[in-house]
Amino acid sequence: AAAAAAALFAPLALVRLVLAHAALERLVARLDAADAAQAHFDVRALRAAGVSVVVLDDTPEPVKPDAVFPNNWFTTHADGTVVLYPMMAPSRQRERRPADVTALLASRGFETAAIVDLSHWEARQKYLEGTGAFVVDRVRRVLYCCVSRRLDRDVAHALAERLGLTPVIFRGCDVNRVPVYHTNVMMSVGTTVAVVCADAIVDRRLRQSIVRDLALGGRRSVIAITFEQMAHFAGNCIELCRTPQAPYTSNVPLDGAADAVNYSRNVMFMSAEARRAFLPAQIAIIERTCDIVAPDIATIEAVGGGSARCMVAEVFLPLDAQRDDE
Repeated sequence: AAAAAAALFAPLALVRLVLAHAALERLVARLDAADAAQAHFDVRALRAAGVSVVVLDDTPEPVKPDAVFPNNWFTTHADGTVVLYPMMAPSRQRERRPADVTALLASRGFETAAIVDLSHWEARQKYLEGTGAFVVDRVRRVLYCCVSRRLDRDVAHALAERLGLTPVIFRGCDVNRVPVYHTNVMMSVGTTVAVVCADAIVDRRLRQSIVRDLALGGRRSVIAITFEQMAHFAGNCIELCRTPQAPYTSNVPLDGAADAVNYSRNVMFMSAEARRAFLPAQIAIIERTCDIVAPDIATIEAVGGGSARCMVAEVFLPLDAQRDDE
């Protein structure tokens, strides 16, 4: 029990569970059958790679067209905190289902100690759309925030203070000088690899300091992607840990994960589109420490506007002590 509890405080690599949302029915209702079949995110690839996955099903009502992207409305933390976020679109505000998600995680042995609800900021038209709007460097405990209509400075500072993180707030634009709407479009920060479209950071000095800090003095590889690569979702990837015994998910088998899976290596989850966008040398850097899982989710990217990272909400909650001792 003590070892498991301590492990949960390790940055990113000790994610015990990945929460993937399978709520695409509303999203693809207007698509033909072939496109709909392509759009459904199949979690078997992650499970086969040794990543433990639990699926939270959508509810028929109210209609939530973007519910396939759960990372925007909640995050979980190693102290047992679940944070709920203010969303800009009314249709996305309806996605918040704290009772459902905490009950689901409790059934897998995870404890929720407190819920921090930031949705009251919506009344002031101030928003912070979860790990879409910000990206966390869990090694350095930094909250990277690209300012947009979906990320308000005041809310970002309030979150950073609550979680004990240092906010780094900047403006970002694409090649056409259009503001970047979510930080996780332009950057991803893992334990051994960071991906960033540095050219999108408007302030040159801040750009240089962010790239320098991401490198951890040479202990983390930094992959600089171009505007074009960013447009193909290369920045929208996430490092996930493998779970050898998939605790408390016996009803969610690993779907044939091979005995040869190397659980000491993490998984870099991205879309097939993103993988094609990376240069061979960049793929080689990622594969030094991570195995890539890259399903084809082209319809989700085309219709929903998000990619692989947006479909995953990590779970850092502590395991129930009694169940952990069993």
